[in-house]
Amino acid sequence: MNTLEKILADGLDITAEASTDVLKLSNVIYVAVHIQTVGTIEGTASLEVATGLNLDSNNEPTSWEELSSQGIGTGGATHLWLDDNVPYTYLRVRFVPSSGTGTLKCLVSLKGDFPCR
Repeated sequence: MNTLEKILADGLDITAEASTDVLKLSNVIYVAVHIQTVGTIEGTASLEVATGLNLDSNNEPTSWEELSSQGIGTGGATHLWLDDNVPYTYLRVRFVPSSGTGTLKCLVSLKGDFPCR
């Protein structure tokens, strides 16, 4: 079993609604998604997942399901989602602000039976 880390966002402006890069998963068993906000931003961060049911011309999902969400308070915050049951194919984090300004960092750690690069 191998472990791999992938940055999905580093300094993503979340003053308006925004989403991280999309991560396609293959042969993944465990996922940890760690986010950190910087600034005076408040809002809701959601871990969203999708299957290959509805893909656009870039082979990315057109419909997403919220797996979990977390309210984020002002002054910078961190949150960690853990999932040891990964039947979905795509993953991203979406942030919907309610006030303030800020940026988002997002790091995903994967464990599974895949070649490490």
